[in-house]
Formats: sequence, C-alpha cells, structure tokens
Amino acid sequence: MSQPGAAKAEPVRGTVARLTNVLIDRGPMHRAELARVLGLSRTRVGSVVSNLVEKGILADVDGGATASIDGRAGPRVTLADRLGVVAGVQIGTTHTHVVLQSLAGTLLAERRRDRPLDPGSGEERFAIAAEMVRECLSDAGQDRLSAAGVGVFGQVDPDSGIVTTRPNGLWWGVNVRELSRQAFGVPTSVHNNSRLESVAEGLWGAGKGLSPMLSIVLGRGLTAHTVIDGEAMIGAHGGGGELGHTTIDIRGELCPCGGRGCLSLTASATAIVRRLRDTVSDDWETIIQAANDNNPAVMHAFLDAADVLGIAIASLANIIDPAVIVIGGDLLRSGPRFLERVITQVHDHSPTSSRRAQIVPSRFGGTGRGGSLAAARFARHQAVNELGI
Repeated sequence: MSQPGAAKAEPVRGTVARLTNVLIDRGPMHRAELARVLGLSRTRVGSVVSNLVEKGILADVDGGATASIDGRAGPRVTLADRLGVVAGVQIGTTHTHVVLQSLAGTLLAERRRDRPLDPGSGEERFAIAAEMVRECLSDAGQDRLSAAGVGVFGQVDPDSGIVTTRPNGLWWGVNVRELSRQAFGVPTSVHNNSRLESVAEGLWGAGKGLSPMLSIVLGRGLTAHTVIDGEAMIGAHGGGGELGHTTIDIRGELCPCGGRGCLSLTASATAIVRRLRDTVSDDWETIIQAANDNNPAVMHAFLDAADVLGIAIASLANIIDPAVIVIGGDLLRSGPRFLERVITQVHDHSPTSSRRAQIVPSRFGGTGRGGSLAAARFARHQAVNELGI
C-alpha cells in the first residue's frame, strides 16, 4: 500500500507514448538523453526501450559523432522504419509539395508541382496531391500509407475541418478534412499551411532552440504565428495568426473577409500586383524579376509594404516579446532591401525589450518543403497512435 502523498509511478503505456513522441520530434537519441528529457530514471527508460527494441518497435542506430554523450558510448534509438510510411502534403496557392517518410522520419521520396496563381478548386488540388503521393509511393517501392498530414491555405476549424477564412472564393466552406479522407484513404490531420511552416522553422529551421518565436509569412496572405517549444498556437477556433486581416484603416476599402482597411489590402503580394498591374505587369514572377533588377516603381511598392509590415510586426513583438522573429514568404524574393526595411521599422517601433529579439529570414523559404515536413511530423504522431503502441 502506497504511503499518503507518495508520487504515483507513471504507467508504462504513458511512458511509451511520451517516449515515442519525443523520438518523432527530436530524432534518434541515446537512452540517457531520453531519460533526461522525460524526467525519468535511466533504469526505467532503459527497461522500456529494451522491451520496445525486442518487439521491433524501436531500433538501435549507430551513435556516430555523438556516441560519447553522458561520458559513455552506445547506440542511439529510433522508431523502426518497418512500422509504416506517412505522407506530408503542403497545398499552397501556387504549388503542391509532398514528402514521404518512414515513421522514424527517414525521407523516402519527395515531389513538387507548380501551378498558376489561380489556386483551383479543393477537389482539383486534392486530386493532384493524391496523384503525387501515389508517385512518391512508387518511387519508394511502397504500396500503402499509414497516415497523412495536410497543409492548406486558409484557416481550418479544428472541430469541423471546414475552411473558415476566405483567401479566395473557391475554398470558402470547403470541408478539407473530408477531402483528405477521400483523397488518401487513411487517417489524416489537416492544418493551415503557414502554421505548418512556422512549426518547421521552430523545430528544424531558423527558430530552432529559441522560444517564444514569432513566425511571419509574407506572401499572398500575411500570417503571424506564435511558436512555443516547437508548437504553434492554433487558437480556440483554428483562426490564430491572421495578420493580414488586421485593420489598419477603419475607413479603408472593403476586404473580401468582410472587414475594412485590412493590412492585406496594402502590403500583400496581391496588393503589390494590383498596384503595379497597369504600369509594370500583373504577373507576379515578372514583378519579382523587376524588383531584382531594381526597377524603381517596383521597389517603391515593396518598400512601402515593408514599412507598414514592419510597424505591424513591431506591435506584435511588443505584446509577445519573442526571442526570435523569423520572416519568410514570397515578398522576400524581392531582394535584401525589403527585409532590411522591415527590420528597421520593427526596431524603430519597438521598446528596448522586444528590440533585443533576433530578426532572421526563414530557413525553408516559400518552397513548401518546411510545411510538408511538419505535416509529415503530425502524420507520424497519428500513425503511432493508430498502432496503439
């Protein structure tokens, strides 16, 4: 009989669940390192790990350069590759990016497909994604998925799986969770794609090891996500991070979201195209090339956007006091002057505390790769849960 006030031992299944989650997020680790992260004794963790290795759920890997951690050599441990494969899918407005990974996180295949700026219907884009996943499975010599993680543009209600914001008229009210289930035929999780990119920056990118992180994505949409220890705030209704629909002019023009004077009407890629369509081009790639050629009219448009964005980001930094501000997205392709101008405005409009935050460009950029890797990470968690380990 336990003594009053004695701490209860964590059930073995609880330890296994936490251990596998840590391995998914951090990759192969030594047993002693796992014990420290989990806050458990080396003996307990060693026993659980040995049992999982015997069952083929975990596998030892070569310790390599880090084998001497904690003053002793020994192999690291990871999830076994044989447990299954998952897909991470990022459906952006201009591209679709897919990665195929083992549950251990080994990259098995990867594909990207670009498309015109018109994002297309939900059914069309998910059909393309499903075809790309099948191609990746074929490339990797695999025949089935265990789970899929999907990133889409627009905010997704976490309860219904329905897109609740309106980046364009085609995706409003679309049940992306149901489309995912139909497209991939396996358990799926669906997320906002800029939030996935923010998770990737926090776990593996420019914000790794720094918390809290303010992740800014500047493109056709404008988003700002708070990431704490690698996890992005979602919000009560799945709508966290909508920087673009912050009102900056209460008497401004009407926005498709229903508000007036939204930041996206002034400082997004769409706003820049609209400003330059009659004098330069209505093609985004042509505008980006003109910016890189230092076309004066184009650079004025980007730098005006940078001024407004920098002030908006400074306001967020004043509230959050982040350790790092990571900035990415298509607007950065205009050249270094854009980011320099944003940084100047952030510093000029921040008090001493938030001015100390590092401000750095994103590591993954606008390729979609970071988002698909983060989507695969969620799929790996789901697949392990489905296995009931």
